[in-house]
Amino acid sequence: MLRLLKVSLALVCLVGAGACHEKKRTEIVVGLATDLAAPTPLGKVIIQVTKLPDQFPIGEATTYPISGAIDTVYELPGTYGVYSYSGSPDRVRVLLTALDDQQRTLVVRSAVFSLVPEKTLFVRLGVISACRGMEDCGAGLTCIEGRCASEQIDSTRLPGYTPGLESTIECTSATTFVDTSTMRPLLPINDTCSSGVCAEGVCLSPATGGAGGAPTSGGTGGVGGGAGAAGGGGAGGQMVVTRPANLKATYQFNQAFTADQVGAPTLTPVDPMAASGFVADTVLGVVRPVWAFNGAASPPEQQAGLTLATPGLVNPESYSVDMVVEFTAGDGSWRRLLDVQNRQADNGFYVDPSNNLDIYPVNGSTAAFATGAYHHVAMTVDGTADMPILRAYLDGLLQFSSLTSEMDLDADATDNPGQLLGIFLDNVSGGGIGEWSAGRVAVIRVWDGVLTDAQTAALSASPFSR
Repeated sequence: MLRLLKVSLALVCLVGAGACHEKKRTEIVVGLATDLAAPTPLGKVIIQVTKLPDQFPIGEATTYPISGAIDTVYELPGTYGVYSYSGSPDRVRVLLTALDDQQRTLVVRSAVFSLVPEKTLFVRLGVISACRGMEDCGAGLTCIEGRCASEQIDSTRLPGYTPGLESTIECTSATTFVDTSTMRPLLPINDTCSSGVCAEGVCLSPATGGAGGAPTSGGTGGVGGGAGAAGGGGAGGQMVVTRPANLKATYQFNQAFTADQVGAPTLTPVDPMAASGFVADTVLGVVRPVWAFNGAASPPEQQAGLTLATPGLVNPESYSVDMVVEFTAGDGSWRRLLDVQNRQADNGFYVDPSNNLDIYPVNGSTAAFATGAYHHVAMTVDGTADMPILRAYLDGLLQFSSLTSEMDLDADATDNPGQLLGIFLDNVSGGGIGEWSAGRVAVIRVWDGVLTDAQTAALSASPFSR
């Protein structure tokens, strides 16, 4: 059923360089997967590969119909190998175009990645029903599991390829991928990943630790680590922050949206249906005031939430937010926690359909966020480090760390020039509109700088003491 197609980036051994010696293969195996039935609606998948940055075409597969019958050559899941004879870390773009049985475009999916010398890695690219008609995500974006996201893939986090990996599911995905010859779901191996990061049913590696700084002068930490302190160095991957956290604003919702700190900006409520208000509630065993935000998920203009003007309050690339919040609806669906793009994009900090914390489209966690219960949630943005690191916490425990600047407040100067922090409000344009839930919030704190693991755990254990 499977056919391994390969495209080479280099086909020669240089004369004069001595005899060619055997090396480990430099390759990324692209796994094609779908949840669509064949041959209707899915009739064919066209594959085009170009080498970057010059957009030079290096491979194409256009004549492989998908029959939907058992024991035929061209079925999904399938693989397409991109490799380099020279072992160079070439950068490529893969474009998949799924056509229906009338040769009309069903789904378009793209990916940009670099080969890793002497490694054979695996990436899954899904052409799925949730992406039908989503061909207008914009430059550099593609549809992934029904949402517009960056087409860039960090190859260093991909798993090694083993034969048959394309026909299995390593972790629970939002999509039920199937074998088109039988329409049976692909074989699940596990529900979750030990790394906590699942992408289209494939487990990705977490951000790796670094070596830290020199003992005498400090230095740069590695991926997932931090800068070493002068005189002591820094162990790779340990929690070392570039700017310690300084509490700037505490919002306790005691019949007001003002902060406890003099001079801190006031939260701006968004309550288009006039359905929200201050009430008393039992929160983590304590009776206290909360703000109950109520509205409608769709249209998004009817959602309730908060915004905060952050200029002058925090460094836009080095800040932390912690809160105690309850979502009262939307179990098993996307629900926005924080937004830094003025509601103009789908990317942000969420509770995802698995009821886990998620920085879309980068990372997800594995600890459940229970609907109808209060949780302590924290997010830290350490973007002024040599490598930007974002961390997410649930009830005092680190859920994941990720090398991303996705939540930098200055990441989108065009749509969010005022560096507004959106709270609970989903985007009003782009993909994934309507990912909102009603809820209640008991406290929000905003910090300039980065909370440590220990500080976050202490805040979770005693969330109303500061």
